[in-house]
Amino acid sequence: MASRFWVAGGTGVWNATDTNNWSATSGGLSGASVPTAADDVFFDALSGVGAIANTGGGVCLCRNLTMTGFAGSTSGGAAVICQGSVTLGSSMTGNLAWALTLSTPGSTSVTLTSAGKTISAVTLNGFSTSTTTLGDALSTPGALVWNAGTFNTASFSITADSFSFSNSNTRTLTMGASSITISGVSTP
Repeated sequence: MASRFWVAGGTGVWNATDTNNWSATSGGLSGASVPTAADDVFFDALSGVGAIANTGGGVCLCRNLTMTGFAGSTSGGAAVICQGSVTLGSSMTGNLAWALTLSTPGSTSVTLTSAGKTISAVTLNGFSTSTTTLGDALSTPGALVWNAGTFNTASFSITADSFSFSNSNTRTLTMGASSITISGVSTP
């Protein structure tokens, strides 16, 4: 397990092979290996204010994703798969343009905090023994897909185009005082 920090002016493409924007330290030299599912990824105040594209040049992986202090933007719609918690930053320019998959292994408990940003699409790929908890309200103009595990909304509201949980996997939903608003229109 390692930490990977986005560096070198901010602008670049997060894909499976490009090391130009990765460092082992905040604000450090680029050239560190591309993050794996075991690595924590940070976009912070020293990551620059450029646009980070995620255009599908391979799967983008991480364990925990933290974007607090980051003042740049995101583009592209390819998926980022995280096996840990996700914390977006309120200083980000715009919303998270990436489709986010939380693929929590085993009995892991993770938190999804969006900091008032919408997320392109969200998939919760937990195991029957894992728990995903919201750290604040969740909004996506795309689909919210829940494949397994416990989903604790922690009494925060959810707005999504659709909310899908159509397989036979074991699931537990803890809503508290949450409301779920579905904005999509279904046509026959």
